Amino acid sequence: MKIGILTFHRSYNNGAILQAYALASKLNEFGADAEIIDFRNAEIEEPTRLIQKKDKKNLKLIAKIIYRYLRHKQIDRFIKKNLPLSGPVSSDSDFINISDNYDRYITGSDQVWNNSHIKGHKCFFLDFVKDNNKKYSYAASIGGDEKKASETIGLYSSYLEMYEAISLRETNIKDCFIASFGNKVRCDVDPVLLLKKEKWEKIAAPRLHKKKYIFMYIVPNSKHIFRFAHDMAKKLGYDLIDNKTSKEYIFKNGIEDFISWIKNAEVIVTNSFHGTAFSLLFEKEFYVEMEADIGFNYRVNQLLESLEVKIPNIDSYEFTNERITLDYANITERLQVLRKESEKYLKNIITK
Repeated sequence: MKIGILTFHRSYNNGAILQAYALASKLNEFGADAEIIDFRNAEIEEPTRLIQKKDKKNLKLIAKIIYRYLRHKQIDRFIKKNLPLSGPVSSDSDFINISDNYDRYITGSDQVWNNSHIKGHKCFFLDFVKDNNKKYSYAASIGGDEKKASETIGLYSSYLEMYEAISLRETNIKDCFIASFGNKVRCDVDPVLLLKKEKWEKIAAPRLHKKKYIFMYIVPNSKHIFRFAHDMAKKLGYDLIDNKTSKEYIFKNGIEDFISWIKNAEVIVTNSFHGTAFSLLFEKEFYVEMEADIGFNYRVNQLLESLEVKIPNIDSYEFTNERITLDYANITERLQVLRKESEKYLKNIITK
């Protein structure tokens, strides 16, 4: 069974790369021949360029370019080694040429149905696939609430109707999709959660920092989370490594490094979905900022709710010397139930 996956894998974002790796790995584990369709698009890839249109030409730009160059070099190496890519696909004619290349096509995961990310490209809704019976999604995300879901449905309902099955990542938008597309709608775990921590440990870099440390991993910048993490590190006597300013991270920021930073940290402070997901996988003490500068973090909230995880929201939580503890026996058991349900769905795609 040859399967073509259409997802974000050229964003130089840790979560995007790792979810693509995880989905292809799990499908291949089940006996499929999974391949990531190497969609290349200048507009979508603009935020990943060494020099971007929004960059201000000043001395700081030189440092940014050096950082981006080092990061891109490390991630390109990981992609080349670990992601099963097709040949490059960029034009309508390229998509026509691969419209019969696979037995099944899967959209997902990550924010593949977030219109602000996909820039109106209908290939993420498999518009080029002739046989509707071949069309599936897996844990497709829109990155928001019901308003965002309604926008996606309004723009792309004619394509979504053609799917054999629609798998979403966020449970808060499930009802909205069911109202439009019926019982072929379901929710599944993000692909990184399909793989157990033992699998991730095999690709993690060796420990990168000798002393005990807090790892702060943020996507949107946040003054509050910086203050929280610095205060926590000071009170606990731990070093602080962060993905925005720490020199150690700047020079050790590859995919394998990211996993190592989380695996070996004493505490994680984050506002990232995949920062949260890997904190759970490695059974870490972690703190999440839910109300970031770009709005409420629906994606993280849904993940925590699905696993029945209750932690203090650091938007309104000042750290004291009192540490939180999580019942990882219950969390792991709950995750295993959800994982098995998602695995059953993927196996059905392969064998149907």
